[in-house]
Amino acid sequence: MDTLKKILLLEFILFFSLGILANSFEIKKQKITSTHNKPVTSASVLDSKTVKLGYLSPTGFYRPITAVFRSDSTVGIDWGYDAEMLGRQDEDMFWSYPAPRNPGVIDVRPFNIDGGIWIGITVVNAGIHKIEINYLDNFSAGLYILDSLGEKHDLRRGDFEVNLNPGFHTFKLVFKTNAVINKGILKIEDGSILCINGNYTNDTGATHTNEGDLTLKGHLINNGTMSESADADAANGVTTFKGASTQAISGTSNAATFENLVVDNGGEGLSVSDGVNLTVEKGVTLTNGDLRLVGEAQLIQKHTAADANSGSGKVLVDQQGI
Repeated sequence: MDTLKKILLLEFILFFSLGILANSFEIKKQKITSTHNKPVTSASVLDSKTVKLGYLSPTGFYRPITAVFRSDSTVGIDWGYDAEMLGRQDEDMFWSYPAPRNPGVIDVRPFNIDGGIWIGITVVNAGIHKIEINYLDNFSAGLYILDSLGEKHDLRRGDFEVNLNPGFHTFKLVFKTNAVINKGILKIEDGSILCINGNYTNDTGATHTNEGDLTLKGHLINNGTMSESADADAANGVTTFKGASTQAISGTSNAATFENLVVDNGGEGLSVSDGVNLTVEKGVTLTNGDLRLVGEAQLIQKHTAADANSGSGKVLVDQQGI
């Protein structure tokens, strides 16, 4: 083949190859833009927040799952953002959607402090299963695991460990708690009604007085002062512990004072921490659950009238000494 023919053949091959490459590049580019149906802006990237959780099974299997919060994304499954989990195991954790359950290794949605994300765990081996914070980026809000009893566990304070039997279990990752902290003076007047859905802390230097109707669905932490009524027999204030699981009274003041105490608990009842003096001016009603005095905790009742105690529960006192 003479030199001119060789040159023409090389030019043809080069032109043909460049055409294939150009077409391939264009096809690949179109595929990417068609699946990512929302434009990526610098603002949406800068405001993104990342939460990665880790799951540890009783057998030692570890699974990280990631959630990214971006203002230009949507709630629900959007395969332009969300990514399907690969290598899912029989015992595993994943982001779970109520209907249908569809796992994703990355869930992308706008951030809503009042919202949350469902988590699914398929359990094969009964035992302790753990959820922890693996990694956070640009995320300052709270991180709580909401269990089936309505209790919240603060992941920033420690790992969530739960004893699970084989089956499918759901939890919810939420970003705020219903806890209330009194840092001043809280007085519930006669005839007033107050319900606190989370833990209640009467902080150091604060004063708490209840002459109305107070319902607590979490734990009571008293680090301050709980004042008493001047007339114990005429005291009308009622404090009801109505949590879904066992509640507790604790705090650095080692004291808690109520006019009337009601335990209507969905778990084992109300536990009074070691060393706490529990003072009830009038009656104790154990509707559901027991009142347990742990260690050197004491129950002191001040009323002089006939016995005002009632209910089917028991007062349990830890044995002291030998």
